[in-house]
Amino acid sequence: MKTEYIVVVDYNLARFGDVKMMTSYAKERYGLETILIRPNPQPFDSQVAGTIVDLDPRGAGFIENALRALEPYQGSIRAVLPFSDNAVQRGAMLAECLGMTADSSLLAQNAYSKISYRQAESAARQMLEGQGIMVPRFATVRTRAELEAFAASCPRGF
Repeated sequence: MKTEYIVVVDYNLARFGDVKMMTSYAKERYGLETILIRPNPQPFDSQVAGTIVDLDPRGAGFIENALRALEPYQGSIRAVLPFSDNAVQRGAMLAECLGMTADSSLLAQNAYSKISYRQAESAARQMLEGQGIMVPRFATVRTRAELEAFAASCPRGF
């Protein structure tokens, strides 16, 4: 029988127990081994994955390097789980590159960056408001003067 895998892309240390429980369940219930992609892996990471790849999902060349590292497992990967804020966008991109059903990597940035989310929301303002969805005003504020200008443009408060 051919070994099959799930790929966990990064995780926050506070979620170690959750990741361990998930990967144990995947192995016990479905016979899936785990490949962990994470920057600066530590010895305890071997408790959640048999194969560990030292890559930073926010680093340059992540997709190309991850695909190269996963090449021996092509055709055997059943799921990609982006499991940290840092992995949301590029984890989705990796899943797309592997031909898997995934959240849109283009929209995934909005889950990571509030500014990207507000910009996309603002671009769709007319459509959203036409459906009765309130779209809040927003501004990037770096100085007190910018804050005061934004406050002045919102006479009913913000």
